[in-house]
Order: sequence, then C-alpha cells, then structure tokens
Amino acid sequence: MTKQYYTLEVPEIKGCHPATVREKPIPLREQDFCPLQVLNCRYEEDGSEVSFSVISNEFSAVVINSQVPADKCHCVAGRIIDLCIESKVEKLILLGCVRLDLPNSEVKDMYENLFNTKPITNCSALPEDTKIADPMLCTLIQMLNIEEFPCNCLLIPGHKASYGRANSDDGSKQAIKKFQEILMKLTRLQFDHKLSCSLMYKGKNQEDIDSVSMMYL
Repeated sequence: MTKQYYTLEVPEIKGCHPATVREKPIPLREQDFCPLQVLNCRYEEDGSEVSFSVISNEFSAVVINSQVPADKCHCVAGRIIDLCIESKVEKLILLGCVRLDLPNSEVKDMYENLFNTKPITNCSALPEDTKIADPMLCTLIQMLNIEEFPCNCLLIPGHKASYGRANSDDGSKQAIKKFQEILMKLTRLQFDHKLSCSLMYKGKNQEDIDSVSMMYL
C-alpha cells in the first residue's frame, strides 16, 4: 500500500501547529505532520499501483492534528465538507476519542451514532442528551446534518491526554488499537501499530517544544 499526502489549507488556522509529532526524523518519501492533512491510500498489485476504485473502494483519511480554536471550527468543518462534496465522497466515517459525561454503568468501549446511513458496527448509540465538550466535533456533526451527508460517527470515551507517547493510563493506547482494528476490518487498510504508539503528543499550539522534553512532562 502506498500513501499520498497533502496539506488541506484553511487560512483561518494558519497559526495552529500539529498536536502530535514524530519521535524520530522523517523517513524518506514521508511527509511531516500538519495541523490538517489528507492521506490518499492506494494498494499495489502485481508490482503496479492500483487504486481502491479498481479492486475495492477508494479511501482517504482527513486528519485534524491540532487543537482548533472554537471560533475557527466552522472554517475547518466547512473545508472538509466542501472537499467531500467536490471529491464525490459516498460516506464519511468520523472517529473521535472524547470525554463523555455518562454514568459509569452506561460507559461502553465504543459508540456508533448514525447520520443518514446504516450502521457499520454492533455498538450502541450515545443517548441523545449526552453532552460533548468538543467544539470541533460538535460543529462538524451539525454541518454534516445540515448537508444530509451520510456519516458513521464512532466515539471512544477518553480522558485528558497525557503528553508524550500513547499510554494505557489515559486510554490512548486502547483507542488506537480499537480504531485500527475497526478500520482494518472495514477497509483492508493496514496500520503500523508500533509507529502509532510511538508518536508524541504535545497538546496545544506550541511550536518550540522538543520531543525529549515531552517524554518527561
């Protein structure tokens, strides 16, 4: 499988920086992480590059890798939806690990809420009155509903993320494993779990913090 990267430009978030960075130098033919990035994935068959549209479906991933200011979320959400419409995307699978205000007795490993589409998992839906304190997620869902865009929203209950690598204490390791398993089953995409867990989370829009410091924060 090969990957094609490009940065999704949104002028309103020009001052934002990536929240998660690589621990090691960028490998050849790879691209550094950006606040908003698109990855187009292709399989290789018989030594030649073949798009998903030939042997399966074609998949692209839009990665929001920054803490988008609340007053700029509509700009990012609008750009993503415009891109989906321009590219004739059939369905959006929205992934998120967020804090959920639910009684402990009702907390599940993952939830699936549907918008103009059919389920892709056996997970329960979040109750309609669940409060989600995530402006980016809420704005994107609202705009998807307005456009009546087919979307499966998969959410994992999370806690405040720790600086540095993914770990079990804040649930980030478990969330990575769960999402990768689901996507591999649905799309045949392959993931490097070791690489995913080695990435460094630095949080807010800080440009000058170094990886060594993050390991001890």
